[in-house]
Amino acid sequence: EDAGICCQLIKNISQNPRRKHTLYNTSRQTLRVMTEMSWMEAFGFKAKEVSYKEFRTASKSRKEESPLAGYWPLYDHFAPYWFENWKSNGQFPIETRAIEDDCHPLPPKPSAL
Repeated sequence: EDAGICCQLIKNISQNPRRKHTLYNTSRQTLRVMTEMSWMEAFGFKAKEVSYKEFRTASKSRKEESPLAGYWPLYDHFAPYWFENWKSNGQFPIETRAIEDDCHPLPPKPSAL
């Protein structure tokens, strides 16, 4: 969210005497910019998207030369959140229910909420 929306969220939540939550995620991140270009191309990289499994296999074939050598248990543990989950449901797994419960009124659209 931009600073104006975040300030409005903070103000509205702070003025709610019946707020239920203490932590708030300010963006659901589901609104995507529509483009024909992949996100890698948008940053100037010529690369193709591959599955996590393909990436892991190619990286592990480099053995200790891979910059990720030694980190595979971490990557494997978080792969469903970092690489697989958001692709399958079209959004990042960020919960905004706390803001929706405690911020009255919600900021006007367009916003990422």
